[in-house]
Amino acid sequence: MFKKYAHVNDENLVTGLYDLSGKVKRNDYIDVTDLKKQVEIGQVYNPVKKTFVNFKPKALTLTELKKQKQSDIKAQAKVQIEALEGESQWKVRKAEQRAVLSNDTSARDALYTAIENIRQASNEAELALSKLKTRAQIQAFVFKLAK
Repeated sequence: MFKKYAHVNDENLVTGLYDLSGKVKRNDYIDVTDLKKQVEIGQVYNPVKKTFVNFKPKALTLTELKKQKQSDIKAQAKVQIEALEGESQWKVRKAEQRAVLSNDTSARDALYTAIENIRQASNEAELALSKLKTRAQIQAFVFKLAK
């Protein structure tokens, strides 16, 4: 079952909306699955009231906008990798143990391949983002990992 999360930066500005599998235990990802009002990128999260409000931020420079998008790419990749690894990397340890005990490395290899695929997709997205030249191109750029 997928849950909808809003990614908020240090200023509590919503910088991304993602459908992720399972529960995310991070302060910068807010579960918005059951909210009645739709959350949008650019809104500000009030952690005391647990609400989202519209806010017109100052116009970011192209460099700032790219850094913000790059941060979103890294955050989304990190969440997906952490979900694959399991809390405290228990899934990795389990795959390693089974590989040693059964001489079958297929489960471990599949886990590491999935993690590496996320890293490669993240790197490719960052490279594609770095090549964009206009505000419209950067704002339209969306990184979404395949589920």
